[in-house]
Amino acid sequence: MLDNTLDASRYPLDAQKSEALSKRRIGIGVTGVADTLVMLDVRYGSEKARSMLGKWMQTIQNSAYLASSKLAEERGKFPKFSKEQHLVNHNICRLRPHVQKEIELFGLRNSLVTTIAPTGTTSLFAGNVSSGIEPVFSVEFHRKITLPDGRYRIRKNSRLCRWGVSKPLWKEHTSPRDIRYRRRLVAGGACKHASSRAKMGR
Repeated sequence: MLDNTLDASRYPLDAQKSEALSKRRIGIGVTGVADTLVMLDVRYGSEKARSMLGKWMQTIQNSAYLASSKLAEERGKFPKFSKEQHLVNHNICRLRPHVQKEIELFGLRNSLVTTIAPTGTTSLFAGNVSSGIEPVFSVEFHRKITLPDGRYRIRKNSRLCRWGVSKPLWKEHTSPRDIRYRRRLVAGGACKHASSRAKMGR
């Protein structure tokens, strides 16, 4: 779908169209990470969370690059693909051997495949899950929604039902302001480099 979007999009300037189609960047990412960790009884930013998130992201990265290579076999490589440059790229070198082999044989359809985006609006569309890899904003909060006729509706959002009332609600899950910054760095580092040895703050 994301690759098709590049062809279906209307570009204001020819230079923008040329840039988009010559590199065919897409950005497959994640959202709802913090909610998932709570439901698994894993503390955000802990060593266990770092390990789990690293494994999840490795799976996503390998699957995404493999899919892009399959698309390249079917539709052709992106115009600026260079086998010599891409095969020595550190992201490609960390992929599983069979994925690297596919890229060597068929290339890639997309120059940029994965990314970690804030997904603020997207997380709302996905059922108001936690945003991207960020910690939970709040256990409960109220959202002011503007209706078509101009009136407002107040919607109460609670994660207690989603998590299950029997789940322990650690302080780290209540607000980003209560989370030590190093824990957030650990979560980001697990996504950027799955083999990171960053440790949680004491």
